Formats: sequence, structure tokens, C-alpha cells
Amino acid sequence: SKKAKFLSVFETFGRSFLLPVSVLPAAGILKGIGSAFTNENTVEMYPWMQNEALQFAMGFLEMLGNVAFDNLPIVFAVGVAVGLAKQEKGSAAVSGLLGFLVLHSTLNFLLDATGRLVDAGAENADELMAQAMQTEVLGIQTMDLNVFGGIITGVIVYFVHKKAIRIQVPQVFGFFSGPRLVPILTIPAMALVAILFFFIWPFIQQGINILSLGVLRSGYAGTFAYGLFERLLLPFGLHHGINWPIRTTPLGGVFTIGGQEYAGTINAYMAALSDNGAIDSMITRFSAGKFVFNMFGLPGAALAMYKTSRPENRKTVGSLLLAAALTSFVTGITEPLEFTFLFVAPALYGIHAVLAGLTMLVTNIVGAAFLTPTGHGLINFLIYGVLQGMRTQWYLLPLLGVGCFII
Repeated sequence: SKKAKFLSVFETFGRSFLLPVSVLPAAGILKGIGSAFTNENTVEMYPWMQNEALQFAMGFLEMLGNVAFDNLPIVFAVGVAVGLAKQEKGSAAVSGLLGFLVLHSTLNFLLDATGRLVDAGAENADELMAQAMQTEVLGIQTMDLNVFGGIITGVIVYFVHKKAIRIQVPQVFGFFSGPRLVPILTIPAMALVAILFFFIWPFIQQGINILSLGVLRSGYAGTFAYGLFERLLLPFGLHHGINWPIRTTPLGGVFTIGGQEYAGTINAYMAALSDNGAIDSMITRFSAGKFVFNMFGLPGAALAMYKTSRPENRKTVGSLLLAAALTSFVTGITEPLEFTFLFVAPALYGIHAVLAGLTMLVTNIVGAAFLTPTGHGLINFLIYGVLQGMRTQWYLLPLLGVGCFII
């Protein structure tokens, strides 16, 4: 039947993500632990962390973790192409890599030709790149398509691969038939995809900028909307469009602390920690709730997925879910867990996004006042929450967490 066929295709599609996703829990723990101890704000607060040997060791761990996360799109491009291909997987892998490079090189060429390439040498290049939603991928400055770009590449390569494998070219060109034809046809196919992205993506980005302005200007409703949209945009890499303005610009709010004005939530929170007064929970409204669902909500979801998985798959599923749940709890890096069900059960991911918004809202209403510049997990909760004393109201986390875990 049509339904059975659709489900089987969907299952194969979901399974093709397991290879790239399996590397994430280990990389997440390395990145989370390393970045917690090398973050400038943290090191400033705790002078003992300035030890050179410690900084070297933690920087090394963070670098190893970043290898996987910074190159996640390409890992997905190759992993999905290989996972979906039924035969000649080597040809699919080479084509996935090549297709990914074609996609971003074409985008770089088009941005440059139209004068839209941000000057990467500028003083505030990071901010300008984030604003223009550009990034560097394998040394190519391009549009920030994040993992989505990798997945699209993997899927397109799979379709090219499926058709090209069967094409018999004239005998004169016999060398180029079958698996060798796949990378050749991948080049024009991905160039066309890049041209499409070049025209469509800016409209999506503009929409997000308008959306984030609306979210930030509304009170409690804004807190819920932020939690919801941030999760929904994450797979496309578009969540940066909401996140960076909140953290560092007046869009996140302007707060007066100790007689001085601070713009952006991270700047305001760091100032509030140095100042001994109470901490305004409006500073932390876009951050505190993340601790609740990263440390309790997502591990709860992992347990539910384990319980509902088929008995014969439990061993395999269990080890992946346990590693991903631990990564989320300890470091606050959620991709390993979210990516396990995002593509297999998109509707479930939609429910997850709504629950994320509700968690943010409730945490904001009860007045929790903890925030972190990186990773909403146990390590940073201890550093920025518990160790800062009762004024962060850190004791609210376990109380809210238990409810969130059960839901």
C-alpha cells in the first residue's frame, strides 16, 4: 500500500541519520566540558582557572569536540548520502563530499559577484557575519545553512546516485558510466540547488529578523514564543538569528545595574553577578528555562523513547539515547538527542518545541534568575547558578525539573 511504502521510505531516511548522529554524544561531552572551563567570563570569575596547563588541556578537549560540531553539515552530507544509497556506497560518499563543496563554493561565488560577501577581516566580523547570516564552512565564506545544507546535499546526491548508477553511456565514454558518473552529475545538480538557496534563503532570514523583533518586544508571550521558535529553527541553523541579538544587543533588553546601563542579556548578567544586588529575572528569561528542559525535559523524553521502542531494538537504541541524554544533562548540548527523533518523528519534534516554549515561560514566571554564556547543562548550572548563591534562585531548577521530566 502507499502508506506502507511511505513509512518504509521515511524509516530508511531516519536510519540514514544514525551514522552522523552517533558521533555527537562523545563530541558533545568534550566540547561541553572544554568550553565550560575556557569561557572568558568563567575564567574571569574564578582566577584558579587561569592555570596554563588547565587552559591548555580544556582548550584541547574543546577543539576535539568542535571538530565534529563545526563540521556537522559535511558529516551529514556524506553520512546521509551513504546511509540512503543501496549500493556503491563509496561513490555516494565521494559525491556527498563533492556536492557539499559545490553548494558552498557556488554560494560564495554568487555572494561575491553581487557584493553581498561580508568583509571577514573587519574588526567586528563575527557580529557582521551573524547579522548577514553568513559563516565559514571548510574555509569557504558562505550562507549559514547549517546542518540543513548537509542534509539537502545528502538527499539530492542520493537521487542523482539512484538514477546515474543505471545510466549506460556510449561505449566510447564507457569509463564514465555507473558509479563514476554520479560525482560528475552531482556538480551541476548541486550548483542549481545553490542558485535556488541564494534567492530563497534571504527571504527566510528577513522573516526571522522580523519575527525575533516581535518576540523580544512582548513580555511573557515573548518568552514562550522564543522557546518555541528557537527549537523550530535549530535544524535549519536559523536560531542564530534570534540568539545573537538577545545576548549582545539592546534587543535582549537594556538593564540598569549599579547605576550603569548594559545592553544584551549576557552583558547584563555578568554585571549583575559582580554587583551584589538581586538579579532581575527578565535578564535571564531567554536562558533559565533551557537548563530545565536540557537537564530534565530531554532526558525524560529519552526515557520515553526507550520505553516505547521495540524490545528487539532496545539495546542499540538504549546506548545511543543514554549517551545523548547524559550529554544534554551534563553539558547542555542537545543536538545528539534532538537529531535522533527530529527526522524520524517531525510531529514529535513539534510537540517538543511547544513544551520548550512552555518550560521557558514557567521558569520565567516563577522568577528563576540563572543564565550562562555557553551550554545550559549541569557544569554551567553549578558555575553560574549554585556557586553564585541564593540570589540566582537556583533551587527552583530541581523543582521545575522533576515536573518537566515527568511531562
